[in-house]
Amino acid sequence: MKRKILSLILVFAMTVSLLTVGTGAVEPTYGDTAGHWAESSIERWSAYGIIQGSNGLFDPNGQLTCAQLATILAKLLKLPAAKDAGFTDNTADAWYYDAINRCAAAGILNGNGDGTVTPEAPITRERAMVMLARALGIEPIRKPDLTKYTDAAQVSAYAQGYVAALIEAGIVGGVTADQLAPQNNITRAATVTILDRAISTYADKAGATVKADGKGIVLVVAENVKITGAPEGTKIVVADGATGLTVNGKSVSDDQTYIVPKTTTSSGSSSSGGHSHSYTSTVTKEPTCTEKGEKTFTCTRDGSTYTEEIPALGHALGNWTRDGQHLAHTRTCSRSNCSYSETENCKYTVTTAYDKDTYTCSVCKDSYDVGKDSVVRIGETGYANLDTALAAAGANDTIVLLKDLDVTAQINVTKRVTIEGAGHTIKADNASWLTGNSDKHLLNIQDTSNVTVQNLTLDSNNQACGNQAFNATDVTFTNVTMKKSPNAGLLVNRSTVTANNLTTSDNAWGGVNVDPKAANGTLHFTLTGSSSLGEPTQIWAEKVNGPTVVTADGYYCRLDTNNDGDEFYYWNNTLSDNAVAKVKVGGVDVYHTSLEKALSETTGAVEITLVKDATLNSDATGVQQGQTRNIKITGAKGITLSLKNTAPGSEGALNYQDRANLTFNGITVDASEITGICARGAAVTFENCVFNTELEKTIADKFVFTGCTFTQPVSQVGYGCKDVLFDNCKFNTNGYGIKIYSEGRTPVNLTVKNSAFKNTDGAAKSAIFLDHIIGGISYSINVEKCTFEGFTSEPTPNDNKWATRVIVSDSFVKSGDQYVFSYQTGAEGGSFHKILTAQQLVVKIDGKDQVTAKVDTYQALRDAIDFLGKTDRTLDITENVTVPAGETWTPISVDGSQGNGTLTINGNGHKIDGLNAPLVANTWAGKSNCIIKGLTLENANIVVDENDANGNVGVGAFIGQPCASQIITLENCNLVNSTVKGGHWAGGLIGVSGGYNGTDGPVFENVTIKNCSVTGSTIESKGSVGAIIGHAAWDSATRVDITGCTVTGNTVKSTGSFNDKAGSLMGTVGCAGSNQVNSDLEPHAEPGVFVTNCTVNDNNVTSNTTTITEVYGRQGSTGGKLVVDGVTKCQ
Repeated sequence: MKRKILSLILVFAMTVSLLTVGTGAVEPTYGDTAGHWAESSIERWSAYGIIQGSNGLFDPNGQLTCAQLATILAKLLKLPAAKDAGFTDNTADAWYYDAINRCAAAGILNGNGDGTVTPEAPITRERAMVMLARALGIEPIRKPDLTKYTDAAQVSAYAQGYVAALIEAGIVGGVTADQLAPQNNITRAATVTILDRAISTYADKAGATVKADGKGIVLVVAENVKITGAPEGTKIVVADGATGLTVNGKSVSDDQTYIVPKTTTSSGSSSSGGHSHSYTSTVTKEPTCTEKGEKTFTCTRDGSTYTEEIPALGHALGNWTRDGQHLAHTRTCSRSNCSYSETENCKYTVTTAYDKDTYTCSVCKDSYDVGKDSVVRIGETGYANLDTALAAAGANDTIVLLKDLDVTAQINVTKRVTIEGAGHTIKADNASWLTGNSDKHLLNIQDTSNVTVQNLTLDSNNQACGNQAFNATDVTFTNVTMKKSPNAGLLVNRSTVTANNLTTSDNAWGGVNVDPKAANGTLHFTLTGSSSLGEPTQIWAEKVNGPTVVTADGYYCRLDTNNDGDEFYYWNNTLSDNAVAKVKVGGVDVYHTSLEKALSETTGAVEITLVKDATLNSDATGVQQGQTRNIKITGAKGITLSLKNTAPGSEGALNYQDRANLTFNGITVDASEITGICARGAAVTFENCVFNTELEKTIADKFVFTGCTFTQPVSQVGYGCKDVLFDNCKFNTNGYGIKIYSEGRTPVNLTVKNSAFKNTDGAAKSAIFLDHIIGGISYSINVEKCTFEGFTSEPTPNDNKWATRVIVSDSFVKSGDQYVFSYQTGAEGGSFHKILTAQQLVVKIDGKDQVTAKVDTYQALRDAIDFLGKTDRTLDITENVTVPAGETWTPISVDGSQGNGTLTINGNGHKIDGLNAPLVANTWAGKSNCIIKGLTLENANIVVDENDANGNVGVGAFIGQPCASQIITLENCNLVNSTVKGGHWAGGLIGVSGGYNGTDGPVFENVTIKNCSVTGSTIESKGSVGAIIGHAAWDSATRVDITGCTVTGNTVKSTGSFNDKAGSLMGTVGCAGSNQVNSDLEPHAEPGVFVTNCTVNDNNVTSNTTTITEVYGRQGSTGGKLVVDGVTKCQ
């Protein structure tokens, strides 16, 4: 039958307690149901003949069996007869045989996956719920959520969807508010109650007319039934064969679940009909003996699908077959594509006749005869003792014990044979064994190969000295027990032995002794399977043999000393509490009781793993100075390595080897008892380590920290170390995270990337701090992709040695509002230098150079120029500066041909008073650019070559002669109450500007003068003169933009013989040479001079004796373009 639905429309809210309403004065059908909480349900379904009792009793609290529930459901649904379902425990003579088959055919009942259905066993609550849900066409919920129940995990996977659906519908609930008890057995009363709650109307009479109340499922199992008054959404389960059904006058086919549609609307239209499913099923994954299958159900009406699990089949094992050697029997699975088989030893019983013993297996019935009183056999030939059998055996024969043996002397095996113990015991039985026998062992396998001993107990009985393989190869012990030896249970002597499922116990010295090697090096013991060595000392070998002579999975190898002080390798299946570190030796993990011992294990490169907290002393064996091997120490999370120093004369530093590499990985480092790490000539790496104590001096060729966490600072970084890298690290420190301290030992290159700094208490520190600067030493600090938190307080001075003149950016290097870097300098005349040059200090954040000189006095301005040197540099003027009387200013030179880069001067709204020479003399050659912003020059008196009318010197207060530089920028710059005089070119701000148009590396110069002013000043020369610039764009490879500038109350005078070389803004515009821009130049802006939104007031501008009213005096000799507020003046 196919009784699945898309969804449950009705939600049943009734609980079991609500079904205790009785039937009034009606006499109970059964003598044990009166007053029972399920009485009304039992009476209803008994009346339909669906349930019945026995001998007048119903036994409502009794457990229901699978067979009983199958019978109920077969009756309820009037299921048709079906063929045998194939369950091995559902036999044809059983009263429930037919009901089981019918339910199986209808898809209600699946087996257990092993061909059985356990019909007479009590049925669990979950299995009963699944069968009831399938019978009533209730679909499983695809993604069930049973988490409200504390025992939800006990619900089997196949049952979860059905159980959830019944709960959601209100048909079942838990045994308590938070417990389902899915594996408890269900009672007869509870089962009937579930039926009663689910089915409100039961139509089992052909031709009946039934009124549906809409309160539950209508189950139709008879023909020609008419259902009337069914409300919208009523669920009707139509059994297979229940044809002729009409619902509210509409014909409905059998074998489906039908949901009553909406009624006709007032306009006469109606819905598209009943929403129902009719499913066909296909096995989409066949089950196997060990894996579940899958069945997919597809609706023929709308194509919707769902799947059900098919239990695994279980193995179909055939009869036992004999091995032909009277030892074991085997049976195999008969299913195709299954290779499973199982073998077990035969279970023989013996019967004795007058001249023979007959052995018969009780399982496979194998039988054979041997001579009477035989204790061993080869084939079917019996022997009275083992020695006789060994003497008679040929190569590869199997000697089988028939009985337990007591022996008085050593058993010698010198042939390639198998000894099959068949579960028996060989026991030493000679009180004078050790004194009366020259051979001391119980079993001795000697001078042979390919010997197998199996299924045997060897009991030395505290007399024989255990068992030995001597000068033998490929010896195998399988399922062998060795016990009660006065020394070792097994001695592997110059031999190769494999033991599978070996058991040893009560052997005085221990389980297995592997000693010594043969002259050709032969010696190896392999332990496999489920072996159990019961002694404290399980396996051991002398150190000279090495740890590779034993292979024992699941066993730990350690190197230790015995009571005599001799070193042995020991193997145990539990790790010693004293184990601290392990090191691989020949591929074997060897554990040691200290890190120092692990280091001394080998002389070459070594990787050591810590298994518990450890200590490392600088004088430890294996790490002394002078060694050249690489060492790596790794530990699990939470393991602490304490670094200590007990070596005299080492200044408290942890001294490691020279010319090698040292790596720490994954450990917590305690460096509280050392002053540093010294590994000269080596590289030291910390990977994923935690530092809860301050790490001080770092002396090595290179230090690398990757993935590390610091709760205390790393101080004295660079103390004897050139390169230091921090990558993906976390600094959660009180104050700075890294302190650089070199003491002049070596240049320091510090790189910090992908790291996070957090100042945990907001101390006035920067994240990175440079301490104790030494003259002549360079420092390179590169910070890439890092984050900073808690460094918003400006670092405070320390011991009055804080640099007050030249520091970095707004006093320090900042990223946003976070102080990233600061440095401290020594006192005047002290042992530490006061100032670093830009060549000595490079600070970059995300690739951008951060070195900036702080200027707050004239001396600081002078010092800053020394500090910045020639590369890219920045001056930050933080206070007004006055040139002292009598002091001659030497202009700053920005000469690219001499290595100068870009000069940036940030005036920050401050002024320089009393300059007597241009602030910047010139710029020249390519990248020697100049940018000046927010600076005022006041009371300047600048006179340069005033009588040299034919010279080539440009004079300007800010820049004298910027030539062949790519970028010249003046922004928010002012000249006030000043004098600027030059012989040939003079400008209030700039003397002359021009690119370089030659063929040997042409340079296009971009000059920007924005929001600048010249007020109350005198600008004079014998050549071109202007309040802003003397000669603008003297070369065609030039663009000058003058925007938003103001020129007020100035005297601008050209005293030469020309009448047109003065202008309020500029004297000459354009080229003195070629007016064509070199084609070799990179793409550039339009050349020329462009004036926009400038203001000119109350200026006295003359050239010779001619008054000039224009913003410019004349055009250059070979042309030049000037555009003023969009109007072209010349070109």
